[in-house]
Amino acid sequence: MAPNQEAPPTIVGAGLWIMRAAASIIRSNTLSHSGLDDEVLSLARSHRYRRSQRPVLSRRHSCPGASKGPCEAVPASPDLVAKLARRYSSPALGDIAVAAGAGATTFDFGEWKSRVASRKNDDGTISFLTIDPTNMGFEFVVADRSGKRALVIRDGQHEYVFTER
Repeated sequence: MAPNQEAPPTIVGAGLWIMRAAASIIRSNTLSHSGLDDEVLSLARSHRYRRSQRPVLSRRHSCPGASKGPCEAVPASPDLVAKLARRYSSPALGDIAVAAGAGATTFDFGEWKSRVASRKNDDGTISFLTIDPTNMGFEFVVADRSGKRALVIRDGQHEYVFTER
């Protein structure tokens, strides 16, 4: 486990924490690769994080209609990305830097990063979903909190809010 870090008790928090801890361990060279694999697998099992909980993304670029369900766009829609702040922060999960360019939008968490797809949900909200293979499936819903732009990630009964900085 990375020094001075505690894992959040939820699946989403645990998933983000596992990725951050793994990057920290690799950077500090405190464990061999096999030790890292054992630790990450142990943490993943202890939080019952299952691949089946991750959404499947399609490569559609247009939304045929709300009656057919949510619409994903890969890469993320430039119009939706333009409305995002460049930096967000969460007291529990850290910072996100939003980088747009080279035909892709990336959410950079410091220790790891992922390209994102955008999705217009049936309820009218907009989501950005991580799509890189090892980080696929984290959904960030665009919101407004106390007059600031925000990204919200939910897990069952918990909600983590990243507000613009």
